[in-house]
Amino acid sequence: MGLILMIETATPVCSVALGNGNDLLKVKEEIRGEASHNALLNNYIQTIFENTAYNLTDIDAIAISGGPGSYTGLRIGCSTAKGLAFGFDKPLLSINTLKALAWKAIQKCNQQEGYYIPLIDARGMGAYTTVYDHTLTEIAPITLQKVNENTFKNYLHKPTWFFGTGVTKYVELMEQMNNASILNDLYCSAKNMMDLAQNAFASNAFEDIAYYEPTYLSKYIPHISNKGKI
Repeated sequence: MGLILMIETATPVCSVALGNGNDLLKVKEEIRGEASHNALLNNYIQTIFENTAYNLTDIDAIAISGGPGSYTGLRIGCSTAKGLAFGFDKPLLSINTLKALAWKAIQKCNQQEGYYIPLIDARGMGAYTTVYDHTLTEIAPITLQKVNENTFKNYLHKPTWFFGTGVTKYVELMEQMNNASILNDLYCSAKNMMDLAQNAFASNAFEDIAYYEPTYLSKYIPHISNKGKI
């Protein structure tokens, strides 16, 4: 087990946490939107080490939420994590954003048997999603898609939980599904990554800092105002 700095910027939540083995030492996070991550992230990292016995030179690894999610948010988190890993000569871990969120849901439901389906809003394009069982085994590939009444029909013979920023987009549809439950209070947070990051660290599942890129799934589409300016 190690002292790991964890960074989550895949959604509107800018979140940083510090964990040591099974102990979550500190969390700093706020929901302002992906455009604010660049201004907030370095300050949050600095804040994490205040009033603790540690500093950046003490950490054993840096864990980044590796997507899928916001292109802008992932790019900011990735560049920051890679810069710190290179500058302080620390290994880099990448934790799948949907998997970390699903693990939090599984814990919340006391590992009840069934299916756990995270949904991360992809704006007008639909949602990033996949399916896990109660052991955190991936049942379906990660995709970007618009959800309809048939998308998850093969899983609704068992209890099925939906959660994440994409739920609100499809909440009326999900409320009509048999065996479907919505977990409204789950969101992407660096603290959700702790167990998976510790396991990855113990397995030496390190990324190549020079070549690592997050899982974007979709290309960046700049916002265009009513005046046609970017």
